[in-house]
Amino acid sequence: MPSFSSVLIGNESLVIQCGEILRAKGHSISALVTRNADVEKWGRDLGLNVQAPGKDLAERLGSAPFDWLLSIANLDIIPADVLDLPRNGAVNFHDGPLPRYAGLNAPVWAIANGEAQHGITWHMIEGGIDEGDILVQRHFDIAPRDTALTLNTRCFEAAIDSFPDLADALATGAPERTKQDLSQRSYFGLAHRPAAAGYLTFTQPATEVDALVRALDHGEYWNPLTTAKLIVDGQTLLARKCALSEATGAAGTVLSNEAGSLTIACASGAVVLSDLCDASGQAVEPRALPQAGVLLSGPDSNTASNLEATLQTALRGEARARRMFDAFEGAPLQLSVEAATGMIETSVELPDDADGFATMALLAGALSETAHVDLALGYPATAGLLGWAPVRVSNLGTTRYAQAEFAADLAKARKFGSLAEDILARHTSARIDVPQIGLCDQPMLVPGTAVTLSVVAGKATLHADAAR
Repeated sequence: MPSFSSVLIGNESLVIQCGEILRAKGHSISALVTRNADVEKWGRDLGLNVQAPGKDLAERLGSAPFDWLLSIANLDIIPADVLDLPRNGAVNFHDGPLPRYAGLNAPVWAIANGEAQHGITWHMIEGGIDEGDILVQRHFDIAPRDTALTLNTRCFEAAIDSFPDLADALATGAPERTKQDLSQRSYFGLAHRPAAAGYLTFTQPATEVDALVRALDHGEYWNPLTTAKLIVDGQTLLARKCALSEATGAAGTVLSNEAGSLTIACASGAVVLSDLCDASGQAVEPRALPQAGVLLSGPDSNTASNLEATLQTALRGEARARRMFDAFEGAPLQLSVEAATGMIETSVELPDDADGFATMALLAGALSETAHVDLALGYPATAGLLGWAPVRVSNLGTTRYAQAEFAADLAKARKFGSLAEDILARHTSARIDVPQIGLCDQPMLVPGTAVTLSVVAGKATLHADAAR
């Protein structure tokens, strides 16, 4: 069978698996485009032309001709001038059974919708998103206890299993193509989220509640959507695991509280919610959970609509925040615990030409021994929101450089606003604590900080937690 040349684009280990299959079949890889460090290392070890996504990618890939562009576990839109480069065309891996479940997070929506079967698709990149002709497709049953994590894993396994067939088809130069019946298409975009921002409604059948919790269970990996939530004494708790129970009762009634799990009656049947934590991801003491007989309810329709709108607004800053949380260095202070309670406030006199926030940021940097330090930019308390977002100052280079970089990052933080209340729980690579030092455009202490500088109408005030 004739060999072909390719350029690979992707950010998961699946790229490596498929690349090794290509090499074993005698096909060449002209270049690799990735932002994943492990994938980059693999490519560099092979001596490949490795590039990051972004501006001028077509130019950076060079003028050497190649046959196929393969987009594998890649969520970035590929620029048109890059798609024009391959002689034969561009192919994408999709983790769903096209034309149904086009878009993002297909395994999540398949589980949440109670589907019995799922699949993966290798398709041409043509027309609209995920609309190109199908080259290879696999279908498989969804297991009764599949979660987003396990179904994603099974999609990757199906991708690896089917890739040799795709490679053989591409080697012909003109693979057999099947047009999609777009009348059967469903699409889930970047902003698509569960109803009521993931808050559970126990007036639904237990099977539907269970499906939603499993659909949002990404294990120890980043959860790009939201979490399954319930309201207990006015506070938000996250439910990371769920099982079905044959117990019965009035919908929303806590039937039992055992070993940190809650059995809650639904419209039909009951669910056992476990691995419960607060919105920051910290485990909840079993004794803090409601006892048998307590009635839990989800948000009413108006509250649910407000939470959905709030979450849509918070999504704007998630990509930026996730990148920052991956290398987070919360601003430190040497604290001493005091018996005092309440707040301490003191006015701060600033020279006319001083930027109070930049000065505080530089001071925070001076108190840190790391290359950068993150402060908490606070926002007024709003249901469904974290109440702060990270803002960074560099400890590298000149003071003027640090000020300029901080000003640019502060502008971004203000542009995007506060974050979803559960983003820290969804970012599971490391625990994220609120920085000790906060900044705020309102006269308040950013919750969780020890000291906050607020600047309102040119008046600067330090707010401090007296106990810290």
